Amino acid sequence: MKRAWLIPLAALCLSLAGCDLMPVEETYRASPIIRDYPAVEYTLAACTRGDMTLSRSISCTYVPVRTAGLSFQTGGLYYDTAFVSPGDAVEEGQLLFQLKLDDIETQIAQAEREIGTLLTRREHASQDRALALTRAELTSAGLTELSRHEAIDQVNARFDDLIQGIDDQLEIARLRLETYQTRLSERQLRAPFSGTVTYVRRFKEGDTTNVGERIITVADSTMSLFRAETDLWDRFTPGDSVIITASRTDYEAYVVDPAEIGLPPQERTPGVAAYVYFV
Repeated sequence: MKRAWLIPLAALCLSLAGCDLMPVEETYRASPIIRDYPAVEYTLAACTRGDMTLSRSISCTYVPVRTAGLSFQTGGLYYDTAFVSPGDAVEEGQLLFQLKLDDIETQIAQAEREIGTLLTRREHASQDRALALTRAELTSAGLTELSRHEAIDQVNARFDDLIQGIDDQLEIARLRLETYQTRLSERQLRAPFSGTVTYVRRFKEGDTTNVGERIITVADSTMSLFRAETDLWDRFTPGDSVIITASRTDYEAYVVDPAEIGLPPQERTPGVAAYVYFV
């Protein structure tokens, strides 16, 4: 009897399995792959309501206000020495360039010594005149007034001739010195004003001068003028303060009206680049 009951039970289990009524065995999910990500750090800052400022950097260039090109007005003279190089700061009257002087300096020294000697002789002659006049007055004290005047006139006449001869020699010596000094100045170039050397002619041994050829250029350094070309020119008003940075150094400057520094007016069109000047 028990065997007959088990058979129908087994058939029932098979029937239930065929109809998917039996529970399916649970399948466990695999562990997820966890990737490493770099940590992102955040910094909190307090935000205050207010106006915002937009700033821009504009390139500008140095513009010399005044320049002087120096040249020699005598041709065929040999170059000698350049005492400065581009970029050097110079003072007014400073010697910048020199040609061969030959014996001009010796001639100047001789003329100066001659003038000194003549001046000394003239001084001695004046002193001798004073002594001679005193002696003439003493020796003619017992004579008539006419004789005394004649003695004094003779002394004056003698020393007048002597001093006039010395004065003539002085005039000649001074003219000679002036000639030598002119020759020297024609062979030297000096700074017409304080500024910066921007150009020096290169030369080699044996090169000679050409009349009017530019040898040195000096730019005035009494005022530093800078110029920028920008389409934002309408943002700059004369008197506005700006900062100019050159070689990592900041310099205070201000916007200047071109007419204030003697520059011609410039036509400006909105949106089109134009020049802005800073001093």
